[in-house]
Amino acid sequence: MQSSQISQFFQKLQSFVEAKQLIKLTLTAKKVKSSDLKKVIISPVEIRKGYCLNFVFRHDTKDITKNYDILEGIQLIYKLLENDFYNAEVFSVSENLQLFILPNGKAKLKINQQTSLLTPVSLQHDKTKERLIQLQGNIYLVDP
Repeated sequence: MQSSQISQFFQKLQSFVEAKQLIKLTLTAKKVKSSDLKKVIISPVEIRKGYCLNFVFRHDTKDITKNYDILEGIQLIYKLLENDFYNAEVFSVSENLQLFILPNGKAKLKINQQTSLLTPVSLQHDKTKERLIQLQGNIYLVDP
């Protein structure tokens, strides 16, 4: 599966991860149609053990979330592209990458400039919940 397009994709991916510029990576277009794994969504997170890659394995009826170290995560992305998926799409702060692997093994890499940053890159794992009603200062939410 090694071609210049694929090696260039992984070099850029490695540089995005090291510079903490990666927003999201998605793996789509499954090779085996009978598999219940639909796609994999990868995003960087900062947890107690350090900077990791958060993998969400999206199946037909469930989502499985796992955190992997950077090196282990990039190796897993390579294995998933080799065995399970045809397409990979990377969203970063500076540019977007699209890798298409054809069934005959040829690869095509498309590089686009980042048009707009939809959401700022947040590496926090714990996010505050947005509430419709503020909890502070409401007398009707206090026990008598």
